[in-house]
Amino acid sequence: MHYRRGKFIILSTNLQDYEKPIVCSHELGHAVMHPNLSTPFYQANTLLSKDKFERQANQFAAELLIPDDLIYKYEGFTRRQIAYAEGVNEELLKLKFEKYL
Repeated sequence: MHYRRGKFIILSTNLQDYEKPIVCSHELGHAVMHPNLSTPFYQANTLLSKDKFERQANQFAAELLIPDDLIYKYEGFTRRQIAYAEGVNEELLKLKFEKYL
């Protein structure tokens, strides 16, 4: 959301507490990587898929929220086991460490 020259991320009060940092990080990813993106414009006027931009924002959230060294702490564990042990989103964990898990 833009207001004058500032940008704001507004979170729904319907979000669960564990969802708030994920949604905020995802939206921050859009603000940083896609500052002028208009999803409705792209969908209506180009062949570009919004999925690309959503994946990039999710990747940004994964990099922001999950420490790089987490993978070494749980060598031999499944993605689901690591997500449960650390209280992180399993899909973000997959994006962060897709080469390893």
